[in-house]
Amino acid sequence: MLVFHSWGMAAVVGILVMFDLRILGLARIAPLSAFQPMMSIAWTGFFINLISGVLMFMADANRLIVNW
Repeated sequence: MLVFHSWGMAAVVGILVMFDLRILGLARIAPLSAFQPMMSIAWTGFFINLISGVLMFMADANRLIVNW
């Protein structure tokens, strides 16, 4: 489950960091339109994180809910 969570995080963070660098002007060579198809991959990674994170939490919820 942690592998899926890591893959999802890599997809989300990797794509959004590239997008943010483009917005900040550090990667002007990449057009903004090139990121349109990648956003679906980022959303897929987000939902993979959501599902795997909830499942990992549910595996030990009694201990984790009181862990500040």
